[in-house]
Amino acid sequence: HHATVIENGRSVLDGAASDLAARADIRALYLGGTTEPVRIS
Repeated sequence: HHATVIENGRSVLDGAASDLAARADIRALYLGGTTEPVRIS
């Protein structure tokens, strides 16, 4: 399965859904992992 992260109307990341879901920053920002700010670089 493929996933795309869209932020402010722009695609900022895309790839295998399992790879994106395994990322701590993605889990924190988009999957309810934290309320603290996390920066994607």
